Amino acid sequence: MSSRRAVLLALCAMPACGFTPAFGPRRSAEGLRNQVHVIAPDTVTGFALRTAIEDQIGRATSPVYTLTLTQREARNVAAVSAVGDTTRFDIRGAVDWVLGSESGGQVGAGTVRTFTSYSATGSTVATQAAEADARNRLARSLADLVVADMILAINE
Repeated sequence: MSSRRAVLLALCAMPACGFTPAFGPRRSAEGLRNQVHVIAPDTVTGFALRTAIEDQIGRATSPVYTLTLTQREARNVAAVSAVGDTTRFDIRGAVDWVLGSESGGQVGAGTVRTFTSYSATGSTVATQAAEADARNRLARSLADLVVADMILAINE
């Protein structure tokens, strides 16, 4: 069987497995769109995290939910050259999140974790730019995980 046929058969079987897109008309995740007030840490990474979440679900116009985020990160040496210079760093991040309804009930909560890396082999300016980019990528990855968990939480 050709790979094209396999893909077409898989796509035809998809509705039978119960798969439905999370965002769309009359989907439960649509209830999050423009309905979540995001409270993030007052840091550069916290701002990037809040912005990335709002990029996905919109900024609350009349909030029904409040999402409270507590973010942690740690930078670790990932690689060292033969002469002892650090050439790569890892930034590990975690976010504890709580989704509450405006009426005071808790809809969901959890913790997400991920990491990213950057090179420290260029100039000081290049290394600082690489670190800033890595922190932005980390915030986006953490935001993706938080939004996915929130969608699961409201579907329970």
